Amino acid sequence: IEKVEAVIPGGAERLDSLKAGLKVLPPQGFVAVHDGARPFVRAEEIARGFHVVQSKGPAIYAIPATDTLKQVKDNLVVETIPRECVYQAQTPQFFGLPILREALAKAEAEGFIGTDEASYVERLGERIHIIPGRAENLKVTFRRDLELAEELLAAGTCP
Repeated sequence: IEKVEAVIPGGAERLDSLKAGLKVLPPQGFVAVHDGARPFVRAEEIARGFHVVQSKGPAIYAIPATDTLKQVKDNLVVETIPRECVYQAQTPQFFGLPILREALAKAEAEGFIGTDEASYVERLGERIHIIPGRAENLKVTFRRDLELAEELLAAGTCP
């Protein structure tokens, strides 16, 4: 990325921001969708993601789950989910523009609200490729996340 071509105001919700951004992009091509709450993405990660989406198809960064995960219903454990099968999705996430637009149109028609862009594309039956992420590409949501981000910056371990 050599220069900013446009700044598009976001919407009230993640989906609104995504739709606003897609309106100004061409019909064909590829897009990286990144969560502004993840300040430590690296330029080489963006470049790698574009390589993967162009050569293999939709792709997201993700890290393996390390905690034990429980499926719960009515505040009772239903089952333990094998953590070997579970990853924590990160951004950026990479898609062909036609596929992402199709996925959003389908979701809107069906009233589906996803938690990330990949969740929309998955519903089309598309396979999403995993690119190994980094724990340091953390999402700054809570005060403790901000404190950790400040520690990483002070230590010089993140861009």
